[in-house]
Amino acid sequence: MAEQEPEKGQNVGILTLVGISAAYLSLPYVFFFLGWLRWEIGLPVIATFLLAVFAAVRRWRGYPADQALAVLPPHREEDTPLRRASFQSRILTVVTALGLLVVVTSLWGTGGYGPQDSDHPKHNALFKTLIEQNWPPFVQSDRGEFPLVFYVAYYLPASWVGKKLGWEVANHFLQAWSILGLSLSLIWFWTLTRRNSWVVPVIFFFFSGLDVFGAAILRFSANFHETGYFLPYVGDRIDWNALRWWNWQMRWWDMELARNYPNPIEQLFFVPHQAIAGWIATAILVTAGLASPALAASTWGVWCVLLLLWSPLVLVGLLPVVIWIIWNQLATQAKGFFGTVRQWMNWPHVLILPAFVVVALYYTARFGPLPFPGSPVARFGIGNPWLPWNVFLPRLALFFILEVGIIAAILLVSRPWESTTEARLAKLIFVWLAILPFFRFGACNDLVMRASVPGLFLVAAWSARTLSELRISRWKRLVLLGVLLIGATAPFSDLYAHFREALRKRRILEIPAAETVEPLWQLNLRASQLAEEGSHLLIRNFKGDEFFLQYIGSPETLFFRFLAKPHTRTPTFENRQMENPTPKIHP
Repeated sequence: MAEQEPEKGQNVGILTLVGISAAYLSLPYVFFFLGWLRWEIGLPVIATFLLAVFAAVRRWRGYPADQALAVLPPHREEDTPLRRASFQSRILTVVTALGLLVVVTSLWGTGGYGPQDSDHPKHNALFKTLIEQNWPPFVQSDRGEFPLVFYVAYYLPASWVGKKLGWEVANHFLQAWSILGLSLSLIWFWTLTRRNSWVVPVIFFFFSGLDVFGAAILRFSANFHETGYFLPYVGDRIDWNALRWWNWQMRWWDMELARNYPNPIEQLFFVPHQAIAGWIATAILVTAGLASPALAASTWGVWCVLLLLWSPLVLVGLLPVVIWIIWNQLATQAKGFFGTVRQWMNWPHVLILPAFVVVALYYTARFGPLPFPGSPVARFGIGNPWLPWNVFLPRLALFFILEVGIIAAILLVSRPWESTTEARLAKLIFVWLAILPFFRFGACNDLVMRASVPGLFLVAAWSARTLSELRISRWKRLVLLGVLLIGATAPFSDLYAHFREALRKRRILEIPAAETVEPLWQLNLRASQLAEEGSHLLIRNFKGDEFFLQYIGSPETLFFRFLAKPHTRTPTFENRQMENPTPKIHP
């Protein structure tokens, strides 16, 4: 019995982590079903949804039995030296993780904690709409009111608090809610790496491809073509204190290619509402797949549906993980494809179907009739609308090599995977990250940025494991360390820019006043005017009402005609005037 105690402890630890993560991902759905659906539809959907999540979590009982899935590897004599960790090293790892967590969440702009970046005006507008409007909310335009159709899960708990306690309290709650999600993400990252090393939290926050090399290559080549000199004369054109000019070029180092694989700091500063849930769901699915093909195959549908209301584009990025789970199930069970499909029709998957149908119908409202012109470039496509294929393909090859290819080559040589199953997943992820940039969707190609989140998260975990793996030769680890240090310049510059701005303002907390938050329609007018007057490649994609189209759906669709509550105006909303319909654009 004494020898089985560690296994029992591990099981309780991972089961607790899965349970808390499931509750975190599920809570917004309860608000959504209660707030958006008619009560006679919402209550049964909530009941089946909660039963499905409970059944999926319960299937983790008894898993895992081995030490590979422990959040903190146990200290036992039979463990290899690699898995043993001294008390001091564990303390150093925890202190490093907490220190970075505090620094990042003090500067990321969420809830007004730290300077807010260029995406935060629309986050604030969406957040304020959810607080002020009756649910389901409608947004106003000069062509009438239209239902808000967006991946709103991240905002719903804090929006409910805001309805009860006001705007400022809601922002504080959003900060706490986000810190909880980020902490769960970090613990799951730790679980995937299965190493006690201070390197793990550092890689979690600062993993990045070689953006700075891409920026330098294109900048120097463009300058040589224009002037005959490689090094440009920058003079006073760069604000070296803010690093804003250089930072933008690193994130979108090939603007014409319009492809970007975002680093973790960038994701947390711009899209925490998508990244956090994506990291948690990815880790749960992969951990389940490594623990048992049966466990993963019997629950993967539940975790995918749990991510759907948080971010459908990040959910697309889970495709290679789902393929891997199905592959493993077919390889380990001689039941054939149709026998495997029949196994999916278990209670968790059957019970989650009503929730999936409801959320899917909610999103289909985006494709109903709307009286707004959009940008053709923002529609789904293959290739690049501005570049011929003979230019696009070499640029794409350079993008993949610098962002993922070099790191992937080092990992393939180092082989940090602990099983052939995990190695198979790694190859699928590398192939996915190579294929994904061929496609485009969204004014800023959101498909590539968000569908890459799960893959980049896993590549970062394998990189952290490689750097902590003493059995891998030192030169391989040093080469990878050098590449990651160069790549870290991009997330570090983002962090530095926010730190410098907070230092200039001499404050960390600056919650924007509610009356200064512009509504979505005002931001749409601002974006469309910038698109007409500006020359920036990505800004030009917001011509027409493309910005507004990202947030609304048609009321003449199945969801809003038959499932949603009747629209009721909020008292303050009915009397609101649309001030300055054509706002002045400040440079």
